[in-house]
Amino acid sequence: MSSKNAEYQRKWRNANLEKCRLYYTKYRLTHKEQIEATKKRYRERPEVREAVKERSRIWRLEHCDYHRKKSREWYIANKERAILAGKRRRYLKQYGITLEERDAIFNRNGGMCEICSARPIIHLDHCHSTGRIRGGLCMQCNQALGLIGENNLENAIKYINP
Repeated sequence: MSSKNAEYQRKWRNANLEKCRLYYTKYRLTHKEQIEATKKRYRERPEVREAVKERSRIWRLEHCDYHRKKSREWYIANKERAILAGKRRRYLKQYGITLEERDAIFNRNGGMCEICSARPIIHLDHCHSTGRIRGGLCMQCNQALGLIGENNLENAIKYINP
């Protein structure tokens, strides 16, 4: 496009602002899906994603007091929601399960420890080497397993039952 043509278009747009607004509003309404698809493709590009993350990081550093204040206000206003979200993240990250799956494990034995069946479940027992979840335990049984160690458990059973 020549600079003369670009200059003409700029002058025409400035003289017909209302016409341009109506045209673009109508265009956005009739081509909504196409526009969203283009935006999505743009946002998914790695260099764009990295640039957005970097801008966000810089903004948070420059406005850390504001960010901290707003985060705290949101936490106070949504305390139960924030605690639940934290639990969801923790169980998903640490054990790879949802809260619903955790509740199913805790209710499997009527909410009682799967070793002694005498006390309520407090801990989610898992194998430290494989990460496999074994079940729910009370504090005493969990501590006993931890003190004996997974590898020494068979030796302890042999010792008790010669």
